Amino acid sequence: AATGVATLVLLVGLLYLALRYLVIHPVSELTRGMAEIRRGNLDASLKAAPGAALFARNELADLTRAFDEMRKQVKSSREEMQRHNQGTVMLYRLMMKITSSLDMDQVLVTIAEGARTLLGTDIGAVGLVEAQTSLVVKATSGARTTLLNGISIPIPDPSSPGAAVQPFVLDQ
Repeated sequence: AATGVATLVLLVGLLYLALRYLVIHPVSELTRGMAEIRRGNLDASLKAAPGAALFARNELADLTRAFDEMRKQVKSSREEMQRHNQGTVMLYRLMMKITSSLDMDQVLVTIAEGARTLLGTDIGAVGLVEAQTSLVVKATSGARTTLLNGISIPIPDPSSPGAAVQPFVLDQ
């Protein structure tokens, strides 16, 4: 009888350890990770607890991976939405600045600055087509852009064979 009780206690102890390692700990880890995400921490990755890795097909591990994939998608969507919102705000500010001035030169410089900022480039330039024959740089923004002001780029006649704007090199 004592052997049976000892065996039962041993089995209950092993069952408790197995449940703790295979179920309770993985669920606690998933709950901890989800609480981080609920607080807005989308960098808190969810990893299956070590016990979940013992089995190739484990529902808790599958659930954890699914939640982590969803976290990554939400983070990516949030970042994309923030970039879009920043661009929209920048365009709005640019339009407010453009419409507040009647000075054509200032409007063109504002457009060049806005384009440079929105596109993340070092230099921004605005050119106007003159007499359908050339594109003349009227406004610039960025370092050393004064070299560009007034440059005229010929526009070929579109009806001539092989017509294309030819590349040019700006010599200092």
